[in-house]
Amino acid sequence: MIQATPIKLSFFARVRIRLAPMLLQLRDRAHEQAQDIPGLTRAASHISVIGLIALIVSASAFPINLSAKNNSVSSLSSTDTSDAAFDPDFVPETPDFLARAAIPVTNIPKRVRRDVLTYTVKSGDTVSNIGDDFEVSADSILWANPKLEDNPDLLSVGQTLNIPPVSGVLYTVQANDTVQKLAEKFKSAKQKTDDMITEIVNLEFNKTWHDLKAPDYAITPGKFLMIPGGSKPYQPRVVYAYNGPTPPTAAKGSGLFGWPVTGVITQKFWAHHPGIDIGAPK
Repeated sequence: MIQATPIKLSFFARVRIRLAPMLLQLRDRAHEQAQDIPGLTRAASHISVIGLIALIVSASAFPINLSAKNNSVSSLSSTDTSDAAFDPDFVPETPDFLARAAIPVTNIPKRVRRDVLTYTVKSGDTVSNIGDDFEVSADSILWANPKLEDNPDLLSVGQTLNIPPVSGVLYTVQANDTVQKLAEKFKSAKQKTDDMITEIVNLEFNKTWHDLKAPDYAITPGKFLMIPGGSKPYQPRVVYAYNGPTPPTAAKGSGLFGWPVTGVITQKFWAHHPGIDIGAPK
């Protein structure tokens, strides 16, 4: 239900409303009397009528002020419509009456997970795609799963993977490990050890698993410790070449690169995957 708001009229508008009926009556009376008087007097009567009409028009030139307090749009109440004249060309001079309404929106900050998720590999999954789904790097997936790290191509359906909370090295603490040693071991070449220590002890995930209080920053063997932004040196896999004779029926290539099958690229080239995978229909 719309609640009517009273209108604040200007002085000239109120004068126009009050005088309009009276002036119209005077005009009608003057017109009636002019029919019974001589021509000169009749001309004077017409001039007076024209003057009254000019007065009415000049009074109507002042607009009605429809602006209400608090920059809100006012409307005529049912009790005021009989006294106010409607002007179809009237536009209220209120530049702020269409001010944008406030729309409260709560921005929920993104929080780092405090646990290690487990994921079961499905058909069509790749290490890089799994990393994209959980917003971590493909290297981080490998480093969190030692068996997969040794051979990234042996990803199989039904395999269970550890998913770290952020990109970096998910490490299982061993005896005699310290935060400083691990920071020096897994920090990047351009990063300072002190900066890495600060990131390790301030990560909410690590606070859940360890009592990281200065100055000792004690860590518990057997539990996970996340080194955010850390990395492991790349170790190329050892591949043993076949030194025996070439079978006469062995297939031979042309020496030129070509598109081997009709399909789409399911995994691109990256540090631990020196090639591309192409998914083709069976």
